[in-house]
Amino acid sequence: MSKWDNDKHNFLIELKASDKYTWQEIADKMTDKFNHVYTREQCRSRWRTNRHKIDIDPRDTYATRITKNADGTIETDQLIAISKEQLKDESYILKAHGYDDSWEVMSHQYSMWNHHNKQDGTITLYTSKLRVKPKEQRLSTDELINKITESTEPIKINTAKYMVEDKRALGIYYMDMHFGINTLQDYKDVLTETIAKVKSRVWQEIIITFGSDLLHVDNLKNTTANQTRIEDVDVLQMIEDAKKFYITIIDTAIKQSNKANIIYVKGNHDETTSHLLAHWLDAYYKNVAKVSVDYSIEELKVHMYERVFMAFSHGDKGGRRSTTTLPARYPEQWAKAKAREKYTGHIHHEKTLDENGITDRSLPTAAKTDQYHKDNSYVGTHKRFAMFEYTADRVKSIHYV
Repeated sequence: MSKWDNDKHNFLIELKASDKYTWQEIADKMTDKFNHVYTREQCRSRWRTNRHKIDIDPRDTYATRITKNADGTIETDQLIAISKEQLKDESYILKAHGYDDSWEVMSHQYSMWNHHNKQDGTITLYTSKLRVKPKEQRLSTDELINKITESTEPIKINTAKYMVEDKRALGIYYMDMHFGINTLQDYKDVLTETIAKVKSRVWQEIIITFGSDLLHVDNLKNTTANQTRIEDVDVLQMIEDAKKFYITIIDTAIKQSNKANIIYVKGNHDETTSHLLAHWLDAYYKNVAKVSVDYSIEELKVHMYERVFMAFSHGDKGGRRSTTTLPARYPEQWAKAKAREKYTGHIHHEKTLDENGITDRSLPTAAKTDQYHKDNSYVGTHKRFAMFEYTADRVKSIHYV
């Protein structure tokens, strides 16, 4: 171990400058502080050859501290040389701490030091405490839609129309599927029975809802559209399962009907991701004349089959007003209709109210009971989905799967 370094030399000079200690006392204090035996002659000799302090750049001695937090942020505490103008430049601050513009500043605290040395004179330094996180790669909704649809190869299917004497329509309204906590394998029997029903005849029209909590989560952070943190799921598998389920149904519907209408219904779990998938469906089937995809994001949708009025919403907003205001919002369709139906989901159980000229139906689900519904005792309901068969002016039958 060297007897002298800058810290030891400067401590010696401070002791001598105080005029409080003899050379022996200085040697003893040096020994106590640095755990090395110093003699009075060593200390006096060092002082005679260099009676001035050695300049130490505090940046060389200030310990840089870096803390990585559980939430993905990083905190850096270090001494930097920077001007007041540069303190306002976020990019410069990041660079001074060793980060580039792929990081985002969460907070920045600093305090000023003045340091003097012979070479540079007085310079201003700052103790700088910076908290950063990686920037999220944000895309606008339009950019996401373009990325999803641009590489989609449109499907080619024979779209010849059929002569149908006994005209019927089939409604496939599977609300609250919650893919993610439910898999394609879980819905294997549902899919098999659905395809069997679709193939049971040639339909004038098949109406298929899409969304309405089709997916359990809305993003890779496993949160809903309202940013509620829920169970972790395999997001990529969740999306793949939902796509396979609906492609199987729609492809069969194209072959068994003269028209297939897909209606996106906004849910509270999966508003963004299901909406993007609705755009993907539109791109996938854009060359199939029989297929129409309504991917608009309105809270309430209306569809007419002959003289049957159908309204769709998820059911989490609007309450009874969304039903009672239908005649005012859609007067022409309402007046034309002989049968009026409204379909919602959200509550995970079946409920029907027939009054004021419309049958208001909350539809059941075959989805597993998630933690939220368990915690709130929404258990014991019949696990099933419903399909509706229509003639020109009424609901002919309800088929459960």
